[in-house]
Amino acid sequence: MTIGFDAKRAFLNNTGLGNYSRTVIQSMCEHFPEHHYYAFTPRTGPGVYAEQLLRYEHIELITAPPLMPKSLWRSWGIVNTIQEKDLEVYHGLSNELPFNAGRMSCKKVVTIHDLIFESHPGLYKPIDRKIYHYKFKNACIHADSVIAISAYTKNEIVNRYGIPEAKIQVVYQDAAPIFKQEYAQHQLDYIREKYRLPDTFILQVGTLEKRKNAAVTINALPHLRHKVPLVLVGRATEYRQELDALMDRQGLGREVLFLEDVSYYDLPLIYRQATVFVYPSRIEGFGIPVLEGLYSGVPVIAATGSCLEEAGGSETLYFDPDDPVALAGHIDRVTGGDFRVNKTRLLQHLSQFEPLHLSQQLMTIYQAT
Repeated sequence: MTIGFDAKRAFLNNTGLGNYSRTVIQSMCEHFPEHHYYAFTPRTGPGVYAEQLLRYEHIELITAPPLMPKSLWRSWGIVNTIQEKDLEVYHGLSNELPFNAGRMSCKKVVTIHDLIFESHPGLYKPIDRKIYHYKFKNACIHADSVIAISAYTKNEIVNRYGIPEAKIQVVYQDAAPIFKQEYAQHQLDYIREKYRLPDTFILQVGTLEKRKNAAVTINALPHLRHKVPLVLVGRATEYRQELDALMDRQGLGREVLFLEDVSYYDLPLIYRQATVFVYPSRIEGFGIPVLEGLYSGVPVIAATGSCLEEAGGSETLYFDPDDPVALAGHIDRVTGGDFRVNKTRLLQHLSQFEPLHLSQQLMTIYQAT
């Protein structure tokens, strides 16, 4: 088969959609090398990702023509190239298909990661919501098959866009390989010193924005029987001011460490030194940090209410995102030694996210669509 990918995020994004796109492309190239692949991107960006993706002999890079605006090419002009290459499948990896996808004669697949802008419109600018709504719905309508990265996201697509359930397949995503590898003690010691990490700490990772709900973790601290500091890793937004005011009211300044400029490649080593990982987000499309925590061998506590139970499985503790007392109780269970992960059940849960399994699911969709 000849299979094309919208690879913009794979070449240009460090995390999130970039990781997903790279994982899909690399997994397909490694596990199904008998097929020919095209990576469509307006430009390639930093060389490290180009090197990762283009080391396979059976993948070909397609970039925007020099005289065409890159955004115009990706949204409209790319269809001409797709037709010229006589693709059998085109997969939009990051919520989009070209606006004129109806002209494409090949099979069209799109991955939808979340519809948070629909369920929580107050978190987005009005113009952004309108653009996302048009792009995402257009892609779902024109696709022959829609991939949702969680059952929760699938239900959102059905309920909000009226897309038939039979058209949507749930295919999970995997954490990046750097969260699965082992690290030497001197590497861990270096990271501990670099970021001045406490000996024991609660870890939370993610942009400091309202839906990520760091406030509930801060509010849990005074309720802990076993006092443990909190390390918050993530880019700050205006929400940081609310957190600062909350900490001032509770007198918690010394118990919370903010780390904003953490290298992505340092992050796995921070995870591995945490006492417990907390992910209290109110709404996600999947919740990849939950997987990162599980792969890192750290006890994980996550919020109920969206899709995090799909990522966390039975070996994760859960709490209502508005209940800091319940969160504190779970943290005490971990720090007090009263919570033990069943490693057999955890490995069984994690097996469904392995690249080989996910690439097999995708190939079945490509061949059946």
